Amino acid sequence: LDADPITILNPGDVVGELSLIDKQLTAAHVVADESCRLLVLDEETMWSLMDASPVARNLLFLLARRVRHGDDLLITSQQLQRQYEHYSTTDALTGLYNRRWLNRTLERQVERSQRDQSDLALLVIDVDSFKGYNDRQGHVAGDHALYTVAQTVRESLRPGEIIARFGGDEFVAVLPDTDISGGLAVGERLRKAIAEAEVRATDGSPLPGMTISVGVAQITPEDTAEKLIEAADRALYNAKRAGGNRVVKADRP
Repeated sequence: LDADPITILNPGDVVGELSLIDKQLTAAHVVADESCRLLVLDEETMWSLMDASPVARNLLFLLARRVRHGDDLLITSQQLQRQYEHYSTTDALTGLYNRRWLNRTLERQVERSQRDQSDLALLVIDVDSFKGYNDRQGHVAGDHALYTVAQTVRESLRPGEIIARFGGDEFVAVLPDTDISGGLAVGERLRKAIAEAEVRATDGSPLPGMTISVGVAQITPEDTAEKLIEAADRALYNAKRAGGNRVVKADRP
């Protein structure tokens, strides 16, 4: 081609990625002026890799749109990193932190507690009979119920107390500088708040309410993050076995 080049590519550079992402026509041609080797990634292969990470796929769409629509919409690498951090550590349904974030944060809290010999309590919270709720009311209603539980718990915690969705209908609250009696008090406060919370459908119509069971554990000198969760989870199991809608402390040495 006789046209002046738009840019000069160097070893390791990537071209054509926008067209693969947003399925638009290529905006330029690539011409080699010397012998070289290329790694060609076709559309099917690229998306099979991206499908393994929905967050990465969504961020690629966002970036492609902003690049296509001009400099006024371009984002910096720092902004992109912040957005990635937000989406990769936030649960989409509830808006709470997710398990990935919790694992990282809890390890730091355990290390701090062990180093400073300070108290640390952990609550594992589970919605009572949630499978039956989904079966009777439908999964959309179940999503509304989980969102209500998440927001009610978040609003009922004090600054510095951390809540995350652990998975399914289970949540974990981390309470720094809190002993077992304080953890039980927080658990009871959350249990009452959920029992009194109103669950509503998208159109505002009322849905059946929910109750929760809570297992509470206080850190011991030998604990890791995993062992602390296991202790609270055993207490939760005892609460469920006793009929649910109650707060039970871990039976620890």
